[in-house]
Amino acid sequence: MDNIEWFNTEFVKRYGTVKRAKGCYWYTEKGVRLVDMWQEDGRAILGWGACNAKAFEVFKDKIARGQTGSFATDYTSRFTKAVLELVNSNSTNEILASDYTYVSITTDYSSVQDLPIWRPWLSVIASEVLVQIPFAWAENVYVVVSAKKIDIKNKPVSGAYLAASTRAIYSLIAELGKRKECDFKRYDSSLNNYFSRTGPYFSPCMDDYKAFVLHCLDCGIVINPVKSHFSIIPFGANPGDFRKLDRQPFKV
Repeated sequence: MDNIEWFNTEFVKRYGTVKRAKGCYWYTEKGVRLVDMWQEDGRAILGWGACNAKAFEVFKDKIARGQTGSFATDYTSRFTKAVLELVNSNSTNEILASDYTYVSITTDYSSVQDLPIWRPWLSVIASEVLVQIPFAWAENVYVVVSAKKIDIKNKPVSGAYLAASTRAIYSLIAELGKRKECDFKRYDSSLNNYFSRTGPYFSPCMDDYKAFVLHCLDCGIVINPVKSHFSIIPFGANPGDFRKLDRQPFKV
């Protein structure tokens, strides 16, 4: 896993801790609002807090019922159905390797770290992919989808997580047709000098990436602290959130 302790240290030094997160924004201990382009590496692509309220309502309900253990629940089959519906859809995000059939769930990153990641609004050509679940939760559960049976041992995941993630997947499916290229290019004038963009995903175009991460942080923008990972369009943000970066450009 990528070590981001340096980022958290620099963040707290500037802003203190995050006291609240809502939509595409973080609200900090020092009273500063930051726009989030990291989005927990895609797990918060639907937004933080109330923006994914239905999933967290389900989560709270299942926790209240004590479905937080590694015992069997009803939610694995529902989760599998939702995942397959998401990745086999090509109406709004083109899936070139279709007919995925098998789903495996694990908490062991080492068994899946080399797989390509399936993301909404981004085509992928592979018979076996790692799916990023749109549930804004720091601890990751790794979901592998394949067109053929795969040799990955399923690891226990709580019913509460599976139920909430299932709800989040259906929320994402509902969003697929709503977020379009006109939304994704909304901030291009501020970001084109630093990133190449594919759909809502940004890949950096500079060598000294750590310095750029900190420069963005000073400008009130949180980008992915790991260079090899995407930053993501902050859906619902204002163009004014990038005004400080426009006035204080980073020298690429």
